[in-house]
Amino acid sequence: MLIEVPVLVEKIQRLFRAESSGMKAVRRGIDSVTQYLMLKTLISVLNGVAIWVLLTILQVKFAFIWAVLAFLLNFIPVLGSILAAVPPIIQAFAFNGMSTGMAALAAFLVINLILGWIVDQYLCGRKLNIATSVVLISLLVWQGLLGLIGILLAVPLTMTLKLIVEQVDGGARWARLLEGGKEH
Repeated sequence: MLIEVPVLVEKIQRLFRAESSGMKAVRRGIDSVTQYLMLKTLISVLNGVAIWVLLTILQVKFAFIWAVLAFLLNFIPVLGSILAAVPPIIQAFAFNGMSTGMAALAAFLVINLILGWIVDQYLCGRKLNIATSVVLISLLVWQGLLGLIGILLAVPLTMTLKLIVEQVDGGARWARLLEGGKEH
């Protein structure tokens, strides 16, 4: 998706042919989604590397596979990191014993607490100006409407919806309900 952004911008510019408020909103939307994907990719890489290092230290087999799973599932806000933690923790308890299992559980909790709840929410809230509560509610709404795909696309769709509402007369004040605590 990130690779195709410049081509998408060119196509939209040809569509509108002139710099309009609609084109500016589209450009802001593309920039917001691109920024979100870049932030999420960075945090997912950090998450995967941290999981790989800690599982390797704990001598849990298939640490690299569990790290790749953690990287991929981290793109699902909130739930992904929990789903990625279950198989390696069960494996650590079953094959490495109680102490390694508890250490793996603690490692996943610390990594996901720091990267998932503190860093991710801070960066998304500050850079994208979306409240954490809005992210959680959007997960439920978009999942209800679109299923699993809705979970993956919840934040980009909500950011897009916010930008659309801002373009409607009187909609800017409603769009502010979705904003985080960022100072302007």
